[in-house]
Amino acid sequence: MNQQIQNLDVECALLGEEIAKIDKMTEKIINAALAILETQGLYAMFLYLKAREKDVFGKFSKKSMSFLNKVETRSSYSDSDILQRVAQISNDLDQLLFVRSLFIQALSYARYHLKARG
Repeated sequence: MNQQIQNLDVECALLGEEIAKIDKMTEKIINAALAILETQGLYAMFLYLKAREKDVFGKFSKKSMSFLNKVETRSSYSDSDILQRVAQISNDLDQLLFVRSLFIQALSYARYHLKARG
């Protein structure tokens, strides 16, 4: 890990809060992204957002890349494109499942932050 992380759940909550603050982010978008993530995978989720939710994709991918730089354990990934970064992560099944579970948690927190905001 690039930085000393004390609690991954807190990092997921912080990412969720940042995702919820993105302009034009809605609970519907988060629910769709979460459903795709759980059924089709991490790459499919980002591809869906890029294709269907262009208004939020740029900021979402930037925040996601920053998050990955904090929690991802492989230092050899230097790509700035989120789809290529996820493709690289996919070469290691353990790492892919780890990152997938973190994004499931972060999106769940994002949904709660949006609900709390009303």
